[in-house]
Amino acid sequence: MITNFYKNQVIQICSEYAGVAHIGQFRKDKKTPYITHPARVAHMVSQFLDGSKSYLYVAAGWLHDVMEDCSVIMNGDYSTEIKNHSNGNKDIYKFLTTHDIISPADAHEIFRAVDALSMSQDKSSPKKERKKSYYRKLIRSGQGPVLVKACDRIDNLLTANVFSQQGFKWYLQDTANMMEVLGDDIKSISPEAYEMLEKTLEEGTAQYEEMYK
Repeated sequence: MITNFYKNQVIQICSEYAGVAHIGQFRKDKKTPYITHPARVAHMVSQFLDGSKSYLYVAAGWLHDVMEDCSVIMNGDYSTEIKNHSNGNKDIYKFLTTHDIISPADAHEIFRAVDALSMSQDKSSPKKERKKSYYRKLIRSGQGPVLVKACDRIDNLLTANVFSQQGFKWYLQDTANMMEVLGDDIKSISPEAYEMLEKTLEEGTAQYEEMYK
């Protein structure tokens, strides 16, 4: 039987790993520690996702940017080798799958979710094509990673006003494009998350129009 104690341990282990990985990184305002973002994403996932395995995606919420933003780039793309970690902890896949507390099945699922949430950094293909491939990968990966992505967007929209005008406008449009692809999936997983994402996009658009009218 999986206990709440075990579930909370898994989440704590992943949150601590993310905390080290994101050392020295800040949000777009250049003063807020970056780790505040995955912390909020993980919290939202815990509010919106039900089920006996939801803790795995709370853990993935903590780790969702680790490979994309903190890994050593190899052959033009992200890798499993994570900065700020050393020795046996440097490779995130190895860290998870050999941990003496996290079960092998849970470790593989957390890693699979984090990998699905990491968009290719390979610039050999246009970003538009990489986005399409990324969304297809997310849909194939199942409900957990899709919901983490929705929570990621909600949190980023709440602070998008610190972007440049061009960056703010692009992010709003990119979110609208994402909802065209993932909206039905998000709504079927959590109508509450979909409603919050829709409302946050609406209010973010209104804020943009007010700032740059």
